Amino acid sequence: MQCDAGIIRAFNIYYRRRFYSSILEGYEKGEINPEKINVLDAIHFMTATWNIDVEPTTIANCFQHCKIRSEEDMPLKQEIGDVEGIHKLKEVISDLHYRNSMDVE
Repeated sequence: MQCDAGIIRAFNIYYRRRFYSSILEGYEKGEINPEKINVLDAIHFMTATWNIDVEPTTIANCFQHCKIRSEEDMPLKQEIGDVEGIHKLKEVISDLHYRNSMDVE
């Protein structure tokens, strides 16, 4: 659904940043195979991503774009978080020199 695209895109960017940051931390700690995570780790990444990283303005902007809510109902701020998130994610992946990385976008 078109409305979900911005929300899902933001979620994916932030989730991947957490995932790759975890790998980088694992390498720095000297862990063997830090890229291997279990289901519980993935759930923790998803919970933190949704509760901390995906901002209410992202959801509000998507709702406004899809005409679910009007501008008067929701004061919105300019969103630059996605661009910053993509840039930070690319930096983390670059630091890892990870061969099998997921697509950033």
